[in-house]
Amino acid sequence: MRSILRFWPLGLLLVAIAAAWASGLPQQISWASLARNHAALSGWVASHPVIAPAVYVAIYAVTVALSVPGSAVFTVASGLLFGTLAGGLWP
Repeated sequence: MRSILRFWPLGLLLVAIAAAWASGLPQQISWASLARNHAALSGWVASHPVIAPAVYVAIYAVTVALSVPGSAVFTVASGLLFGTLAGGLWP
């Protein structure tokens, strides 16, 4: 029983990775998608200056933790959405 409980974090991580892949999330994270949605994302960031960085950091952390391909898109998006200085601080 203890050996099973010891590995539950690994099992949870594997389930999260499988769910991300099954949902098609990696295919949605691309340079073209960022370019297509730049105006909408910039507008949302401008209208939510306090919550936007927190949401970005949470999404970035999950993306990197799950090893979703395209994490570089999120890194570039931070500079694009928050500016060079703030965008360099968030990730």
